[in-house]
Amino acid sequence: MRTHLTPRRGMTLVEVLVAVVLLTGVLLGMGTYVVRFVRGTADSANVSVASDLVTDRLEQIKGFRTYSTLETTFIATENPVTGFPSFRRQTQITRTNNATQDYKTVTVTVSSTLLPYPVKKSTVIAAF
Repeated sequence: MRTHLTPRRGMTLVEVLVAVVLLTGVLLGMGTYVVRFVRGTADSANVSVASDLVTDRLEQIKGFRTYSTLETTFIATENPVTGFPSFRRQTQITRTNNATQDYKTVTVTVSSTLLPYPVKKSTVIAAF
């Protein structure tokens, strides 16, 4: 007697379960990636806004014509920054004045609950 082997058709239950487990793992990994990507994109957009706010204030101070009144004009804490309700901007100016040097160090810090860390930049303005 001869038995005829017919080719098998379809997939076994074990093969289907393995495929489902692999697909589930891939989808969970993709979901984690998407969440991290969205958070990173939002953080970088907020850091960019904060950096622009810092640069804007530093450029205003650099363009100011009266060296002697920089402190009285610009030392302040804006909470919130006009047009940006969730951001806080603080400007500090310290003067170094001795026999050979006269300059002011301007530091602007922008912070927010939306930022992973405060954005801080400084510049030096010489007496003119």
